[in-house]
Amino acid sequence: MRGDEVLQLLDTLQIFLLHLRVHQGLLLLAAQAEDLVCDGVVVLFVVRLFDEFLLQLLEAFVNAFRGEGFGVHDM
Repeated sequence: MRGDEVLQLLDTLQIFLLHLRVHQGLLLLAAQAEDLVCDGVVVLFVVRLFDEFLLQLLEAFVNAFRGEGFGVHDM
């Protein structure tokens, strides 16, 4: 009878530890997803800034080729 109680306690402990491992794994996956979202936001921000820079550069080249040059109002 005493051995059955020990085995039952070990089974309960094993189930509890398995539950903790699964929970920690899910938290790890959630943290990785959060990092992925943060990285995506940063990439979108940088791409948008780069697009704005390229548009301004293109506009400057178009103005230079048209002969308009750079005016005082551009600076």
